Amino acid sequence: MNNTSSNQQYDLNISLVNTIGEEVVLQSENLLTLSITESVLSLVPKFEMIINNVGGFVDRTPITDKSMLYISIANPNKVSSSVYSNEYIINAKFIVSGFYAMSDTFENKYLTYKISGYLALDDLFAPFHKQSFVGSSDQVLEQVCNEVNYTFDRRIRGTESNIWYQTGNNYQFMAHVADRSFIGGDGVFVYGTTNKQLVYTSINLESSRATAKVATYSKSQVENNFLGDDDRNMYYDGYNIMNNAEMYNNISNYGGYYSYYNLSDYVYDTIHYDNKLTDLYNINKKYVGKPSFSVSMGLITDESLFDTIYRGKQQNSFYRFALFSNTVLININNSTNVKLFDKIDLDLQSTYDGKDISSSYSGEYLVGAITTVIARDLPIAKKVMLCRYGMNSVKNSIIGDIV
Repeated sequence: MNNTSSNQQYDLNISLVNTIGEEVVLQSENLLTLSITESVLSLVPKFEMIINNVGGFVDRTPITDKSMLYISIANPNKVSSSVYSNEYIINAKFIVSGFYAMSDTFENKYLTYKISGYLALDDLFAPFHKQSFVGSSDQVLEQVCNEVNYTFDRRIRGTESNIWYQTGNNYQFMAHVADRSFIGGDGVFVYGTTNKQLVYTSINLESSRATAKVATYSKSQVENNFLGDDDRNMYYDGYNIMNNAEMYNNISNYGGYYSYYNLSDYVYDTIHYDNKLTDLYNINKKYVGKPSFSVSMGLITDESLFDTIYRGKQQNSFYRFALFSNTVLININNSTNVKLFDKIDLDLQSTYDGKDISSSYSGEYLVGAITTVIARDLPIAKKVMLCRYGMNSVKNSIIGDIV
């Protein structure tokens, strides 16, 4: 179906296919909203859709176990732009995990359906497996990816070597391994994309990369879906700031102790953040060097396990809290070719006079999540969550006891 809204014209195709191959295409006037999200904290991208079932979209092809939803959103700039070569913004298959239906009238003329699901993979949540693997976490995850038809993107290698026991479905085991992946002094992130890739990377690796794009405020560039000729440019027309530093510092970011008992002694170790993209950590001087938590691993007779999977589990949790302690959600030009963990240099206008750049919230961020949103009679929206640990110093201002 061809949709026209505001200054944009784009092709959106959605079809529902049940397990016996029956297919029905959703008419554009029946779609209310559609959102597709991928995040560095999620193994599998997810979608939510709300439709009016006026034309029998669901009645003609009832949603059954493992019903498939095909979603393709053609890139409006695939011909006009020289810097964006992708033909589709989204082109993926999803499995419908459930729906909620509500009658909009007492005359039973149509129902509003809220449908949700996840990227279509093979044998993800069933069946149950009982098997073992030997090797590093990235090697094990690559083997599981072959089973579920996921392409594995290894950007760095895990530094542990263990025996891994799977006693559950593939999704549970992938989450188990990802949580315990280990690289010394680093945080491992494992996440899925709508391109059907599972990415294995680390926070230090991604932080060390060159800046991918510069984000600048321009309402007209976003409304007109204009990219220009420089692939490094990214335009936004609105933003929300969320700062959870105080809460996450208390939970994790002041650092912590990890301990275990080896039948003769209690062994302690610490974890703290050494790498940042900003001038300041945004932690209070009073608590520097004073960890805010302690986790006991109990009795561990094989100390190599503590130095790998147990330490990895705590490190990874720590770095996830740190990365999302300061976030900015921006609404960007929907054709921008931005990816998870891209490093973005954000120019955020100051609310003080609307002209200067906000020195505290501008600067380098990493992309933590991307959501593509389509709503009836509105242009395609792409919302990008920018994340980082810390903040920059403020010009002509006093920060006080922050380091």
